[in-house]
Amino acid sequence: MKVYTRYLIYLFLSVNAATVFGQLNLIETFDDCDRKVWSAVQQNPNQSTWECTEEFDENTLGLTGRENEFDIWLISPEVDFSEITNPYLIFNYKNKIVNGELELMYSEEYSENATYEETITTIWNEIPIDIYPIGNDREINNFIRHPSINLAFLVGKRQIHFAFRFTNASEEFDILLDEISIVSDYYSEIQQSIEEGKRCADLKSDLSQLLIRDHQPIPYTGFEFDVWDSHFTTDLRLSDDGTKNIIWDMYSDAPDGQDPYEYIPGEDRDFGQNIDDEGLFYNREHTFPQSWWGGDQEGLQFSDIHFIIPTDKVVNAIRSNFPYGETDNPTIVTENGSKRGTSSFPGFRNVVFEPIDEYKGDIARISMYVATRYEEFVSEWEGQNGRGGSVMVREAYPFFEDWYINLLLKWHEMDPVSQKELDRNDAVFSIQKNRNPFIDHPEYAYLIWGNTAGEACDMVTSVEELNPKPLTIVYPNPVSSIMRIDSQEEFLGVWIYDTTGELQMESRKKPTIDVSSLLSGLYYVRVKYSNGDESTQKIIKL
Repeated sequence: MKVYTRYLIYLFLSVNAATVFGQLNLIETFDDCDRKVWSAVQQNPNQSTWECTEEFDENTLGLTGRENEFDIWLISPEVDFSEITNPYLIFNYKNKIVNGELELMYSEEYSENATYEETITTIWNEIPIDIYPIGNDREINNFIRHPSINLAFLVGKRQIHFAFRFTNASEEFDILLDEISIVSDYYSEIQQSIEEGKRCADLKSDLSQLLIRDHQPIPYTGFEFDVWDSHFTTDLRLSDDGTKNIIWDMYSDAPDGQDPYEYIPGEDRDFGQNIDDEGLFYNREHTFPQSWWGGDQEGLQFSDIHFIIPTDKVVNAIRSNFPYGETDNPTIVTENGSKRGTSSFPGFRNVVFEPIDEYKGDIARISMYVATRYEEFVSEWEGQNGRGGSVMVREAYPFFEDWYINLLLKWHEMDPVSQKELDRNDAVFSIQKNRNPFIDHPEYAYLIWGNTAGEACDMVTSVEELNPKPLTIVYPNPVSSIMRIDSQEEFLGVWIYDTTGELQMESRKKPTIDVSSLLSGLYYVRVKYSNGDESTQKIIKL
């Protein structure tokens, strides 16, 4: 019987582990090759192993080898998830995977300093990772499409170890990983501020500082990894026939029918071709147009991928720098039904661009992100362009004109957060290290700007009663754990629905309901009475 001896080599990683407001931050960069944290366990100590290597103009983690059977594990220190929420595992976007198989797993049974034989007999659970082949796109052959992985399923567990396992059978291989982080509770400070009563401008400014603090920009163009490349991570979807990955273009997608055209990532990219028809090339759209801030290409907004999306080149030109809006009399209608024409939305009567209903919420939440992340610049931007001036005010709060706020809130409510947005937010987070809070916490929009019923932000702390008779009070609102029902009429029960109309919770004849298990967001509370009447009210779950 062949006996495998233990081979343990420590990786050279830089560590910053801290817990702040319940946050877990275990950040493993590869810039400093003096620290020893994650461990490599392998079958044969004479083969290649993980080591610091310089690629993409910085130190990363590399693994190369020749044609032979190969099995190597990269194993994390123990991580305790017992007292945190909303954890993510992130490994940076600069990944290269040429041949072989890379798996990501976790175990609750792994023992520190285990031998190779002990490691392979430990029970490991797979965490799916989406490895996307780019082909000959510069020097990147394959990389992780969604390198930001939600670990909510591990909350409450202790003694967790993670492992990247690479195996190879017959070909030369070249593997690259960059920066591994385990983080949690991105919004813990914000949630604390909300619990303390912060609203409106104060809450918006707190969010702005959070988004600024961790923002790591990438180049716009012409580098090993730039905004063009980010679309391979942030904006891909499966084609209608299920045979290939295509660019997810909100200006051409037809969710309820056959797409008018499809774009192959990279292959159909715009390289400056002179065209007049849709469906030929895609390029990059600043949903908050460059002219609105004066066209400065040095600011971080120029390459902020939260609001840069891939779009058909011609439709991008049709949108131009017109504000988003609604039009009943379009002069141009694109192949997927997007429109340009005179505004029919109250408060504005000039030309607007209207995306299809499927993506109006996406656009609204992107716009809210811009208004929050870049609030400090609005006094400089407001006078740069007439069309931008019709949307912005000079003050950080509220940032947008009233008509535009009303439009965004309407779209935010009518088109709730989709899985597409959740996935994209995670993907951008892995690259840029900040998030769009209005995707993660839709209720923040109401706490900052008010609601579509016309209530100002400082009034959203009270109940909005959509049907005031019979009199029922649901409080507190917003609510974090225990919701109370105070009614002058005998009620049969309470049913709580999310914004898609799906029932989330119900309770029979109880004056209190524990809603702590609900995700943060907007909900509808329906109270049914013994006389057959009903009333429905909105609540915000923190």
